[in-house]
Amino acid sequence: EDEFSSLQKELKDRFGEIQDEGISTLMFYKLMMLAKEIKLKSLKIKQKSFVMEFADKHLPKRDLLLASANVSGLKINFDTTKNMRLTFSSNDEIILNKNMLFEEAIKLLNHFMPK
Repeated sequence: EDEFSSLQKELKDRFGEIQDEGISTLMFYKLMMLAKEIKLKSLKIKQKSFVMEFADKHLPKRDLLLASANVSGLKINFDTTKNMRLTFSSNDEIILNKNMLFEEAIKLLNHFMPK
């Protein structure tokens, strides 16, 4: 159990059910910690998408990049004009709320974590 799961459990034990805004805040901080750990240059969360930008010095291996397309049901766009940028966005069949988008982003960031 990671520290965010235990923090979420502790908050629930103390204060009861956590509202969506509280869960969003916890997930946001988890995303920021994961992004820092895999040395992303930037992580931008938008309304129905998120963008991961890798610095040239910390590019993921090619097999990880290719496999990332199978980690999530989101549409992926690769952009290498400046740095390596991956944009993940919902397609027409998948409507995401903020927490669902955060969950997908966490899943993808975990995919890029060093083993």
